[in-house]
Amino acid sequence: MRIRSLALLAIAGCQCGLFLACGGGATSSTNTSALNSSSSSVESSPAAPSNSEDVNNRAYAGTESDVRLAARKYLRQFLKYPENASFPWFDDEITFTEKSDGNTGYWLVRGRVEAMNAFGAKPTVPYIVRMSFTRGENTYHLQTVVLDGEKLYVDPKSAAESQRLAAESEAQVATVIAARQAEDSRAAAERQAAAQRQQEQTRLDRIAALTTSEPRTWTSKDGQYTIDATFVTFINGKVRLQKADGGTVDVSKYSLTKIDQDYIDQQLANRKMADELSGRN
Repeated sequence: MRIRSLALLAIAGCQCGLFLACGGGATSSTNTSALNSSSSSVESSPAAPSNSEDVNNRAYAGTESDVRLAARKYLRQFLKYPENASFPWFDDEITFTEKSDGNTGYWLVRGRVEAMNAFGAKPTVPYIVRMSFTRGENTYHLQTVVLDGEKLYVDPKSAAESQRLAAESEAQVATVIAARQAEDSRAAAERQAAAQRQQEQTRLDRIAALTTSEPRTWTSKDGQYTIDATFVTFINGKVRLQKADGGTVDVSKYSLTKIDQDYIDQQLANRKMADELSGRN
């Protein structure tokens, strides 16, 4: 029973038993203390790519065989017993991406590894290795190592670049937001100004309508005299009328018909309202 319990514990495996450094566990930062005991950094690229068997037209970045071997050799540096690690043949997924400059490629290798732990068992765990390769160079550069869901290594330059890109992205978003807010403010100001102009024009049109009189026929109270003229003003009980030839004539309000007198009263009321709209009263 005790042997069975130990076997189960070994299969489950503590990650500390899989990784090279026990106690504190593998690091997920740029600290490389979980690597081999004789070096504080990842060893140089395990393999230089060849230009044969062009994969995805990316010959300069190596073949899948090159990438697979490089990724596995990098991963072994993080295992406690690298010499006993084994990889199911072709049990991996390899993808390639490229920068827009066409000179730098990124390989992402996902697979499984049978790695011996401190109990002598070899549980199979998933791993991810990401590497970069620049045209004209002959080494793969390790970017990231993830074993059994735990990030063991992140290239400091890659992390710094990610932070820089994130900062640039945030700055760009802030710039876009600021520009959008400025545009919204400008559009709102334009709408407000247009509304004010419309309101002012409506006021002026109203004043013009109130102060404009059309030519009409005026008739004396006894009906014997008529004149075609336009109302001009009313002063001291007399209405001033302008004839078609431009001449004016003053007529007593009360010598005109009731209809003409009511028209005069309406014109005076309109003029008063126009003065109020103009702010003169």
